[in-house]
Amino acid sequence: MEIFKNKSKYAIDELNIEEYRQKISHLVKDLHKSADKLDEKQKEYLINNGYNEIDIDDVLLLIPEDMSFQELYSSLQNMPNPEDKGDDFALYYFVSTEDMQKARKSDMYQDVVNKRESILNNIHDIYVDFWSSEVKENADTEEEHIIYLLAGLNKDIHAELVSDITSISKLKCKKYSLNNEGFVVKNVE
Repeated sequence: MEIFKNKSKYAIDELNIEEYRQKISHLVKDLHKSADKLDEKQKEYLINNGYNEIDIDDVLLLIPEDMSFQELYSSLQNMPNPEDKGDDFALYYFVSTEDMQKARKSDMYQDVVNKRESILNNIHDIYVDFWSSEVKENADTEEEHIIYLLAGLNKDIHAELVSDITSISKLKCKKYSLNNEGFVVKNVE
């Protein structure tokens, strides 16, 4: 593994990075909030379309409105322990695949999906702007382009995106990443 400490420090110390990092940080926060909004809209759709939310021992469940108590009781007996599964396993255990697909195709859900795509596009635009305004004029080699981009933004950007931003082949971008100290490293195998 090769560590590019000096070139990483150069990108951090000499390039105008703060404005770009702040914009990206703000957009990433919005992206995380919108992930919660996706869950919220999916649940809202299901509640508005034939499901009730119930709480059993601090475990939330969405159950069909027409489910009888006996059906619920019987199904709960056969339900795997929610703690052994994913976060929303219990919540959506009784929701049919068809209803889940309808929820994800609903306008309210798709609005959030579109907002998330817009945020991702804005982040991409900031990456491109940073590369063209700061990195491009200061880097002499393809390797420096990659190092300055990753170190300057303090982001472990995947090779395909680095290639898209810099027009350097994906194969050349593949082995670069950030270590825990914020320095770019190249995995040499």
